[in-house]
Amino acid sequence: IYGANGRGGGMIGVTLGIRPPNTGVIGLSATALSPLRGRLASGQNATIFVNGDSTAHAEAGPFQQFAMMLGDLHDAKVVLHRWAEWGTSAATGPRAYADPVTLRTGKGATLTIYLATLPGGMAGDMLAEQRAAALNIPRPDLCIMHQGHNMQTFETPGGILSSGRSTLLGPLGMTEWQWPGAPQLITTQNPWRDGAGYDKVYQAILELARAHPNLTLVDTHAAVLAKGKDAALYRDNIHPND
Repeated sequence: IYGANGRGGGMIGVTLGIRPPNTGVIGLSATALSPLRGRLASGQNATIFVNGDSTAHAEAGPFQQFAMMLGDLHDAKVVLHRWAEWGTSAATGPRAYADPVTLRTGKGATLTIYLATLPGGMAGDMLAEQRAAALNIPRPDLCIMHQGHNMQTFETPGGILSSGRSTLLGPLGMTEWQWPGAPQLITTQNPWRDGAGYDKVYQAILELARAHPNLTLVDTHAAVLAKGKDAALYRDNIHPND
């Protein structure tokens, strides 16, 4: 992936394991979560950036709960900045974060989570110029991508999933362009309750993670399958409930 000028002005992708020969040896953490956990454990403030769709947007959704879990574990204060736009097809809310909300008080460090989620959105939407405010934040200690439900139009000739991988790899590279070397994590999202409509995206994400070993994969899809796609986990065919 090349520089924004399109002329190969500098390669990115070091965090994802796409290393040009002259980058030298890079020390790697056990997972993308390790630096974040290390900061909180040592009493240092930490920041999470989440690029997600509607399955991550709901109040008390998965990433608010994740941040609260970390807060409980490290007795950290947890502060949420939640993107206030709630649709891509109309001017539905400001293209900015809402006022911050303190989810938890604590005696330790402060964990700040920027929930850049957009119902109906795709992985590149939060990286577009009209949403520059989404990236005008302190450098994250962890970047999470939780995308794919709205990104199923790619073709799979002969069962090849390269087009699907590229729809995610581009935004991952753009995230690294914004914050070089910031640890990145991708989830596989949950399966659809009543069908296999998400399966090709799931397989594309698995292939992407295998190809880029420095990208941490959290297979939430497999976790829900292991529960038999229990209807009690969903509020409709796609969205998990609290």
